[in-house]
Amino acid sequence: MMGGKAFYGSEASKEKFNNYLNKSEVVHVASHAIMQYEDPMKSKVAFTPQQDSAFELHAFEIYQMPVSANLVTLSGC
Repeated sequence: MMGGKAFYGSEASKEKFNNYLNKSEVVHVASHAIMQYEDPMKSKVAFTPQQDSAFELHAFEIYQMPVSANLVTLSGC
């Protein structure tokens, strides 16, 4: 992966996403997603559930995040 890091399964947590978001030039997330048509800002991508922590990343959270990465892609199905 040209020096990158990949997180799969139980390692693919929201906490790791938050930790690496500003340490990386490029961030790519491919995950499950849920669209909320009535309130699109509540749409979300899901990370691996972790005990005692949130695992969903909502659209409204993304707009509030400070991001220093040059490119961030979120892919959900």
